[in-house]
Amino acid sequence: MEYTVKLPDMDSLTPFTWVGCNPHYSRSDTEATDWMLSYGVLSGNKRASLIKTNPDKLMAYTYPYADPKSLRLASDYAAILFALDEFTDDQSADEAKATRDIFSNALSGRSGDDASPITLFTKDFLERFSSASEELRARFVTHCIGYIDATAREAGLRATGQTPSFEDYVQLRRQNGGLFPAFEMVEFALGFTLPAGVLEDNDFQNIVFAAMDIICMSNDIYSFKMEYASGNDFCNAVSSLMHDNGLSQQAAVDRAGRLYKQRCDDMISSKKALRSFGAETDEMIRKYVWALEQWITGYNVWQLETTRFFGDKSKEVNSTGIVKISHRKAIRVA
Repeated sequence: MEYTVKLPDMDSLTPFTWVGCNPHYSRSDTEATDWMLSYGVLSGNKRASLIKTNPDKLMAYTYPYADPKSLRLASDYAAILFALDEFTDDQSADEAKATRDIFSNALSGRSGDDASPITLFTKDFLERFSSASEELRARFVTHCIGYIDATAREAGLRATGQTPSFEDYVQLRRQNGGLFPAFEMVEFALGFTLPAGVLEDNDFQNIVFAAMDIICMSNDIYSFKMEYASGNDFCNAVSSLMHDNGLSQQAAVDRAGRLYKQRCDDMISSKKALRSFGAETDEMIRKYVWALEQWITGYNVWQLETTRFFGDKSKEVNSTGIVKISHRKAIRVA
């Protein structure tokens, strides 16, 4: 059975303006993709998926202000995320935990003589990230470990066929979306490290959490067709809303669109409520929040241009907003 769903008009729901693609990017740029594939980590459909995803283009859209060095490093981080996503998407809970341990050990400098591809590309990335401040590097490592921990937890949900409640989904999604480290790459690209007092401020945290929820909600709306058809939709906002509220696919997609808009409004409200930290720090915060807005808008543009979610129907979906969803694939539950 095939279902037809009308997607929300994300452009009209988004109150931020994209400045366009990074001028240092060329449509032929595939450096980050080539770098990841040089480790021989992916083959067949998974290799094709990474090439189709094009992390170089994604980061050029979400870091339009970055210099060439920062843009390349951000692109390599995206390539790491997509590769790990491909690894763990069909792994058992125990296999995902093994992947988590390899990545965490490499991040923490505990990998010893391990020469696995994950260890090698992680070490290479961290060496090139060494010009970041000590505080920023420490936060980045901590949040990368949080990301892979959440990814392993998602594999556990998949193994038991559990769909989390929407409340639990939000907490897990903020971690397994990999956006905490991505936002640390924002600081790196802007050339500063935010003070601890800013990072601990409630209104500032609300801005960051809202931006994460917006991006993840948008991704879940666009990726729902692909994840639902594959039976791998256990950590998707649309599926969680369907499960929690007994909603149809269309009603859940509509609800996700309204939540997306609400989180955009929340981000704006928190930005207005943010206190002053002094002229110099306020300017850093202004640039940072603007950069998060670029992440949101650039990501939305990329999602409609990539063939990752809708294949050769991407242009048609972009034009009509109509998505045809196949019957959900049954998966074997442990």
